[in-house]
Amino acid sequence: MNETVQLAKMVEKMTTASVITASPETKYIEEKSQITEKDWFAAGDHLYYEKLFKDGKTGNWVDVDITFESFKDPNGNPKEKIQWYNYTIYGFLKDKPWFCYRLNDARLRVDFKDHATGDPVEVRPIIAVVDIDGTQGVGLDNPGNYRVLYGKNISPDEKNPKIYRSNNEEDPKQGIYKEHWVLFTSEPTASFTYTFYHQTTKYADVIQGIGGDAVKYTPPENELQKEKVEITLKNQPIYHKVTYEFVGDSPNSVKAPVDETKYLLNQGLKPLYPESPVKDSRGTWTFKGWFEDKELTKPLFAEKSSEEPANTTRMALFARATNDPAKPGHPVNLDEKIYGSWELSPNRPPAPSIPDTPEVPEDPAPPVEPGQVEETKEEPTKPAEKPKEGKKEVEKKPEKKPLSPNTGDRTDLVVWALILIGTMAGLVYVQVKRRKETR
Repeated sequence: MNETVQLAKMVEKMTTASVITASPETKYIEEKSQITEKDWFAAGDHLYYEKLFKDGKTGNWVDVDITFESFKDPNGNPKEKIQWYNYTIYGFLKDKPWFCYRLNDARLRVDFKDHATGDPVEVRPIIAVVDIDGTQGVGLDNPGNYRVLYGKNISPDEKNPKIYRSNNEEDPKQGIYKEHWVLFTSEPTASFTYTFYHQTTKYADVIQGIGGDAVKYTPPENELQKEKVEITLKNQPIYHKVTYEFVGDSPNSVKAPVDETKYLLNQGLKPLYPESPVKDSRGTWTFKGWFEDKELTKPLFAEKSSEEPANTTRMALFARATNDPAKPGHPVNLDEKIYGSWELSPNRPPAPSIPDTPEVPEDPAPPVEPGQVEETKEEPTKPAEKPKEGKKEVEKKPEKKPLSPNTGDRTDLVVWALILIGTMAGLVYVQVKRRKETR
């Protein structure tokens, strides 16, 4: 903006601002207020004033609803209520937002209401907090972004520069002297919250208010002259986006590419390709390419010219579309989506297992003719099996039986009898033989 436009905007802000102070038509409305206990202000009590001021922008009347949010005693301890100071019969000026109470800090919220409808309304406020004397102070809690102007008897607190305190001078006329004023202004808002701090030295009761008899403001009656600004649009770039989508089945591990390019009108598309081929548990996936339509009937590649050889590959056409601005290939002239598909070559199923071949029985031996000796086939000697590892069993040797027969075992008696008979027969045979030899 040039200086003329800047000045016009500053004048517009100042002219449309609203000074928050009582007017001759301001009235306290008891029916819309709440005082919980006589002679006390309790947290949550509120006071309603109608026709407090006119909106500097619209000229409409604005009401305010002022709520006591919280209190603290001189030691900084929270309190639920504070006692009125007997300044008037009401404890405050009846038709003006002024409050008189004992020695405490008070936090108050001011809400702007449209007088005709009662709805919240935004105004550009100029908030004048007056009669800040002794060592009292004030701070604007909300909105946090504001500008401030204060009188010569006011300065920022050393410990908290957002609190503006009096330098211990007295204002004998309670709000008349501008040296004891603090003015805040902000961007348009429907409410603001401020805290008024008690004296820190003399410990006198508090009289504090918004605006006052000395705070007078008359908006200008002449219509504000607005600066005309002409904007000539010489060149407006139009950008388009391209998105990708896979049609049909595709490998689970591959997602459609995301193109962050801002394409100018008729700019050649730079297609993004997924990695291919891809192997997974189902087989090998091969990417078939991009298409202009979801039915996959219009491949997305540049048309071949008569100058190009017949064997020009699709990838070569894409390379040309990307690198040659004169031949953009697929021009992007709107936000569009392109579609791709995959082809799956399934894994081969495993070969079926072949069962073991059963042993073929040998041909039966031919019948043996009379007088022919049958040949006995010897079975091949099997190698001795190796004993299994583990616990070795101790081989038991057969017990030797005594040579004398056991009278209790009938079988042994028979065996011994046969042995004796055989021995005797042998002796007889020897004797006969000897007799023949002697003859």
